Amino acid sequence: MKVNVNIYLDKNECEEWGFCDQLCSNSFGGHECSCVDGYTKNAENICVADTSLPKMQIYFAHNQQIVVLDKDGKLARELGNATSASGLDYHLKRNKLFYTDVDAKKVFQVLVSLKLKY
Repeated sequence: MKVNVNIYLDKNECEEWGFCDQLCSNSFGGHECSCVDGYTKNAENICVADTSLPKMQIYFAHNQQIVVLDKDGKLARELGNATSASGLDYHLKRNKLFYTDVDAKKVFQVLVSLKLKY
């Protein structure tokens, strides 16, 4: 008696590096790549920033300052003063930047504008 057994193995492409640029959804026999909000896939299947959105900004803490720069590294503006600023976090829905002041031992918040004037 001959037994015919078919075994199908599915490769999870999402567990391997290089299949998707940002997000990956695995399915039996394939996968689907997608991008996080604010990005779109280009012709090479790479996620790129949506150019219709406000320009990128870089926030950082340096000693007594909380500073925001434009994408070219030009000083756009100073957001706040601290005695010893450290640790930043941004809340997108509330449009607030939180930072700690290690000397004051407090967490502060600053309302930020997404559109900068350069």
